[in-house]
Amino acid sequence: IPSQRNFAQHDIPLKHRWVFHLDADEKLTPALAAECREAAREAIFDGYYVAPKMLWRGHWIPRCTDFPAYQARFVRVPVFRFVQVGHGQRESDGMRMGYLAENYYHELAGGGDTEWLEKHRRYARAEVREHLASTSRPGWRDLWASDHLQRRRALKHLSYSLPARPMLRFFYQYLFRRGFLDGACGLHYCRLLFRYEGFVADEFRIQRLESAARLSRG
Repeated sequence: IPSQRNFAQHDIPLKHRWVFHLDADEKLTPALAAECREAAREAIFDGYYVAPKMLWRGHWIPRCTDFPAYQARFVRVPVFRFVQVGHGQRESDGMRMGYLAENYYHELAGGGDTEWLEKHRRYARAEVREHLASTSRPGWRDLWASDHLQRRRALKHLSYSLPARPMLRFFYQYLFRRGFLDGACGLHYCRLLFRYEGFVADEFRIQRLESAARLSRG
């Protein structure tokens, strides 16, 4: 979570001024490590976006996971700060960001389907809570922005207003994004995404009803 990453950067006496943030199910490659060393010598940005190669049971599924889906991971401390967005983190406003060409690996199936679904049920709750509390919201014009991340974030936000969200997500990833080319692992992962969007839709309905009930009592 952002508070843990920020605490590590600001309160731990780190040996180096540049840090690459990796989770337990992620792996740095030698090529990416070399690119990070070169980027750190230039030091013209506060942080860098890096695109993970998402794996399902060891198989890369780029189309099902919208590769390249950039994440802020290689950062300069103590300048860089993370903020929470749904179940993930991103750079805070004002950070000067660059892009790295190499990738790290992220194994999505480490705990199997059961653990994945349990984790994403929690993610759905956090995502909906953050969406309903947000005051800064992209519009339809952002879908055609020149910046890839801006388009992706706009699509994520606007998807809440679409009907049949789970089925639309499945068709989007499996057909429009050509997830069928990722083979059996791609189909399996798209089915899990269908389940996740069902969690999001259920949580969105529950939280809206709870909010309406609180307003009627107040």
